Amino acid sequence: MCHCPKAGLSNHNQSSDQNAAQQPELEALKLSKFICRLIREIIATDTECSERLYKDDILLELTQPIKLALEGKPADSNDEGILLDIAETLSNIAATDSGKKFILRGETEFRNDALKKGSTSTSTAAASSTSPAASGGIFETVVTFVRTSLDGTLKRPTSVKVLGAHIFFLRQLYRTCEGLLKLQRYDLHKTLATTVENAKWMKPLKDRPMLIKEWNSISIDNLLNFAGTPKGVLLLQQSGSMEPCVSYMFHRYEKKMQVSKCEKFGYGVLVSQVSTTKPGMQALCKTGLTKSFLSDLWTVLECSQPFGVPDVELDDHSTRKVTVNTLKVFSSFPGLSAVVELERGTEERDTLSYMVRKIVVDAGRERSGDPLVTHEESHQICLRILKLITSSLDSFLLVQSTFHFQESLLRLQEQARVDT
Repeated sequence: MCHCPKAGLSNHNQSSDQNAAQQPELEALKLSKFICRLIREIIATDTECSERLYKDDILLELTQPIKLALEGKPADSNDEGILLDIAETLSNIAATDSGKKFILRGETEFRNDALKKGSTSTSTAAASSTSPAASGGIFETVVTFVRTSLDGTLKRPTSVKVLGAHIFFLRQLYRTCEGLLKLQRYDLHKTLATTVENAKWMKPLKDRPMLIKEWNSISIDNLLNFAGTPKGVLLLQQSGSMEPCVSYMFHRYEKKMQVSKCEKFGYGVLVSQVSTTKPGMQALCKTGLTKSFLSDLWTVLECSQPFGVPDVELDDHSTRKVTVNTLKVFSSFPGLSAVVELERGTEERDTLSYMVRKIVVDAGRERSGDPLVTHEESHQICLRILKLITSSLDSFLLVQSTFHFQESLLRLQEQARVDT
């Protein structure tokens, strides 16, 4: 058979195309990728087997490429892919309760706790052969990697995607009181807040304007998640990022977007935490989140039909959800005092002051064309809100001195009395 050069070149090109097509498949079969994927699947599907993987030696070996990146040594031709796999694997471990305890406490304490609870998946021998510094080492390694990257002192620049993935792992930890206690000394909140407006570390990267926009979203999102604990709310306030974080939260809340793929709760938890401080409540009011809740509540209370009595089911899911959202915002005295202060002298409809005066203080007074005057369900919903916001003595005195609701309730009680 004759093999001319042209035909040989064509065959070579065809083989090159086949190799290029097979490249993703070969990449997926790399040992490091395969092991990371296997660990993630075990963690997601089998609790007993995953706990057998929680060993200090495995954790230290898993983070070895991060240490090499800090030293500026290439771990592989595809460093970014390896670092992403490591971050995702660590995040999957930290997303489980047992994995979070292992990372925060180390293998020795984790095994001892499991033995005390009578776990059959652990042994005394395993507990005695552990490295006590491993959990501290993982914190130190990942936080140092993140801070060095953001300072721009890392020998090899890190991509936004890789950096965001490692911060997300730390976020799984600082959303809890125990995790925040261990991470607090690293001042991660200050580092993230500083880089929102000043991203010097991105200078060596291409497409910088687009990356800055992406990074601002990542940093604000991770700063917001400090609000998962009371201490985190204080750190968020000290970083000066409270208002932009709340504005970002309101934007995502309006679109009914999930907090993240690893977190099962919504933004209601963060709203409850933020509203317990005066600066947090001021930010909630300024961004319009409280108005949104009250507007939704008015939509439930008001008659949607031109004729007839409004129909509100107090045990209906949508009614209960709207009411609970409103209750979460006004549940603390610092937040309530901030709202009363901000609403003083205003007659806007979507305010707490208007609602209390409308449904409780002015109840029973004749007003033509107002479906809420004789609407018992609306009074019950508002009384639920009033009951919560007066549950502490400070809140009670504040609301009474502002609205004089006691006199109104006594007047309504007198009007409802039936003479026998």
